[in-house]
Amino acid sequence: MCKLFDIAYTVAYCGQPFRLFKTLVSVERKHGVELGVTYHNSRACRIFIEHIAGTMSDHLHALVKHKPFYCSLLFDGSMDKSTSEKEVVSIKLIENGTPRIRLLGFTEPES
Repeated sequence: MCKLFDIAYTVAYCGQPFRLFKTLVSVERKHGVELGVTYHNSRACRIFIEHIAGTMSDHLHALVKHKPFYCSLLFDGSMDKSTSEKEVVSIKLIENGTPRIRLLGFTEPES
């Protein structure tokens, strides 16, 4: 099951559509990787990614609650083809003595 989560994470990290999950699973099976016989579809990929996102969110919340807490909020916007603006919101914080940047989310500003 962990290998399926890894494949789903790769799909999400690379910004690929969920339907690619089934293809990547097939490639891994051709390489001799044991992946079982279930959860090889795009719906399973979505569920895996939701669980991964929840875990990452919980980890970020735990970091934010840790004291002392130092952070910077980072905003970056871009226009897509339909001329609507998208904003990426990130946080820069200290984790175990090392500066890290973590994604907080995406938003679409009103104006």
